[in-house]
Amino acid sequence: MTWARRLKRVFAIDIIECEKCQAPVKINACIEDTLVIKKTLNHLNGKEGEQETITNRLPPTRAPPWLPGMDQGPSD
Repeated sequence: MTWARRLKRVFAIDIIECEKCQAPVKINACIEDTLVIKKTLNHLNGKEGEQETITNRLPPTRAPPWLPGMDQGPSD
């Protein structure tokens, strides 16, 4: 039994067919070295918290400019 068939049988994952368009999928690489797998997963786990959000890209907030005749602070 191939590993692709085992994945489908055990985890219901069909890696032979694209889940979006149902086209055949070509396997480019298969990483089997556990050290390389751990390094890759650790790297990807570290990137999860760094995902850029819109608030990360906005400039810092600031007050509107002060113009003569305007109050400088909150009125009491």
